[in-house]
Amino acid sequence: MKQTENTFFAENIQTAIRQGKTGRSMLIFAALIIMLITGACSGVGQNQPGGTRTRIPSTPEKPAASPMVSGAPETSQKEVFKSGLNLSATDKNYTGENSSSCPPFLYRYDERRTGRSVNSIPKKPKVIYKIKAEGKINAAASLMPDGGIVFGTLGGKLYIINKDGSFRKKLTLESWIYSSPAVAPDGTIYTACDNGDVVCLSPKGDIKWTSQVPAETSSSPLLLGSKLFLGSEANMLHALTTGGKEIWNFPTKQRILFSSPSADKSGNLYIGAEDNILYQVKSDGTAGWKFKAKGEISLSSPVVTPEGNIVFASSDKQIYCVSPKGKQIWQFTTHEETAGSPALAEDGSVYAAAFDGVLICLNKNGKLKWKRKIADGNQTSPTVDAKGNIIVACKRGIVAVDSKGKTLWNLKNFGGPLASDVVLTNSNCAVTGGDDQYLYFIGD
Repeated sequence: MKQTENTFFAENIQTAIRQGKTGRSMLIFAALIIMLITGACSGVGQNQPGGTRTRIPSTPEKPAASPMVSGAPETSQKEVFKSGLNLSATDKNYTGENSSSCPPFLYRYDERRTGRSVNSIPKKPKVIYKIKAEGKINAAASLMPDGGIVFGTLGGKLYIINKDGSFRKKLTLESWIYSSPAVAPDGTIYTACDNGDVVCLSPKGDIKWTSQVPAETSSSPLLLGSKLFLGSEANMLHALTTGGKEIWNFPTKQRILFSSPSADKSGNLYIGAEDNILYQVKSDGTAGWKFKAKGEISLSSPVVTPEGNIVFASSDKQIYCVSPKGKQIWQFTTHEETAGSPALAEDGSVYAAAFDGVLICLNKNGKLKWKRKIADGNQTSPTVDAKGNIIVACKRGIVAVDSKGKTLWNLKNFGGPLASDVVLTNSNCAVTGGDDQYLYFIGD
């Protein structure tokens, strides 16, 4: 379908926002232009991010049927989640601070940011449920221990959905939400906002505390034991207690954008920044080593292998693998910049999806196994399921392939480009959202 000039403009500004290559004031201006184009600015005012406002008390949503929830009649009351937490795929003989029978749910599934789930993709996919949100959904949803789900939007809203699809809570926060919440084993939620607010909520959605880092943040929080870590555009990696008090901050030379901190089994932290540097930071906030890439590490979160190697992508169309001592092991040149973070399969294979919709597979030594065009365009990171299949939410639909690159299915005809990584639930349901402001539940 031929793009209109307005659609083309909006999508290209959105790409600029995700790449973080435009000034903050320009991003805000561009976002307002997008809202005008899409008609999403209706109701902008005191309760919307960017207006004059104070913190607004959270109000619970009624769990009864809502016009914001859409689904076929036979599935509208269906329990789309199973209770219980079984989310993080842990390698054999791998131990870390979060390795337990009930780990927290983190962006990319675990503290190593592997992008690998122990759950499976649907076999005969269809949209079984969808929720209309206020604002575009650019960040992956997070799963709750009781089977619910929590996600944020660029409209400054945070939603907690029960396992039957009903609303538990809808909150208006102070700013856009570009990051995915971290959820503790007891259901406590930690989320970060674009204005620097870090908010802690109870499993019911009541705000327990709000802290703040000194600049905007699009980095998804990492929860390790009683500490919380995230990057910010103040050129810092921050460590907070789970009570919201800052323990330390570590300076980087330039901004930390969408890169989210990962951790190895010794508690060492890894984060990328606009200065082209991958930083190792010790658990006490002291400097480890630095590895200089040839491009920005703005979109990729570092992935830690069981051996302690670190794999990440950069804007110079490279995927790097660095040793635990900061020495390059291998480097692979891609034809196009990687859209997000690589994913790590159990056998060590590395998957990366480019902006042009090409998915590549490398072996653990950085050699190309295969690559193939799966979509016309892409903004998200791949997810690996329990059977080694790969699923990607792309510009015009969701694509699933097996470990050899063979297409399993391709589900199209969504209301707009999909922009958040797929999350797989315990009931083999794939969850993703995008520019049309819907959160979609794809099941059998």
